[in-house]
Amino acid sequence: MSRLTGLSLFSSAGIAELNLSKCGINIKVANELIPIRAKTHEYWHKNCKMIFGDITKSDIKKQIIDSSKKAKVDFILATPPCQGVSLIGKNKTNDERNFLIFHAFEIIDELNPKVVIIENVDRFLNMKFPYDNGLYNIEYIVKKRYGDRYSINVNVYNAMYYGVPQSRKRTIIVMTNNDYYFEEPVKQKLITVEEAIGSIWTR
Repeated sequence: MSRLTGLSLFSSAGIAELNLSKCGINIKVANELIPIRAKTHEYWHKNCKMIFGDITKSDIKKQIIDSSKKAKVDFILATPPCQGVSLIGKNKTNDERNFLIFHAFEIIDELNPKVVIIENVDRFLNMKFPYDNGLYNIEYIVKKRYGDRYSINVNVYNAMYYGVPQSRKRTIIVMTNNDYYFEEPVKQKLITVEEAIGSIWTR
């Protein structure tokens, strides 16, 4: 299958993208608000164009869209900040960061990529957003907005079942056009921290 050219929104330091190249995805454009995170991303992803700035500003959004079109982006990874819905954070439903996903939607609409992945904490699915003169959860909004163009999978996955020695639940939304399909990951045997990194301490 051909490789995909990617855009990373809310990219932070780019840790989530380190292994994407092994999956046939080359991240060529990224956007991050915090300077130190953007600089770290540039260090790890030297062939990626980092657009530093606020995605809610029209000039930054235009830069993201224009650069992505030039790079022929056909994959988008959107990981908006989760502090507004996190149990550890303030958990305020009126936190402006909770609504950043709608700016990602605007970019998706402009680029019409083949594959989109949206990631957030598990509580993200319980939030209600103003949409179509009502209040709806993100699953309803995504399916309403993109259901005629994409196959859409919405689920909560726990990293502990996929080779990570930590219970870490995440909402994952996968949207694929007719060229691609999403295959549910197979759960793996649970591993302990000792099994994962114990050899480091016994050398």
